[in-house]
Amino acid sequence: GAAAMLTAFVVAVVIGPAVIRTLRRLKIGDVPEFFNEDVNRLMAMKGQTPTMGGVIILAGIFVGTLLWAQLGNFYVDMGLFCLVWLGLLGMADDYLKLTSARRGGGRDGLKSWEKMVFQIGLGVVLAYYIFKHGQANWPAGESGYFNHLIVPFYKHGLTLPFWAFTVISVLVITGTSNAVNLTDGM
Repeated sequence: GAAAMLTAFVVAVVIGPAVIRTLRRLKIGDVPEFFNEDVNRLMAMKGQTPTMGGVIILAGIFVGTLLWAQLGNFYVDMGLFCLVWLGLLGMADDYLKLTSARRGGGRDGLKSWEKMVFQIGLGVVLAYYIFKHGQANWPAGESGYFNHLIVPFYKHGLTLPFWAFTVISVLVITGTSNAVNLTDGM
């Protein structure tokens, strides 16, 4: 794990300056705009901050995973699938923001509901495959840990049916994705 993190860090440090220079040269920047005037004043210094810099982080994680993870492991593959899915969603959002003037619209990229549809869709897809993988790889008739929810102060936890597993998966994926996206915007 440490080698993968170190690799991701080194990749980000090595390619970061070149990517940022390229984004600035191509004038791929964004002027942050919030619904609060005080926040807008605080963020005024971020004007023309290069956007699409997330590609640096994604590249680092991707390279670190390819070099150090056990490719072919179901959960590593699902993690890479999630990384690519949400990375493409972020790139589409940034692209729409950057080309909004040419398209005659506001500075918005994807609408909130559009992002949610893709995030919920990812949650459902991952929940389905993880649940089915757990069922296929656990001895018949036994309760598996793939669908076991550990509840604080309850010794035995809860065995989740597919629908509950899917709901929790969707909540975790959309919540995590939006938390990262909100902090990235700040």
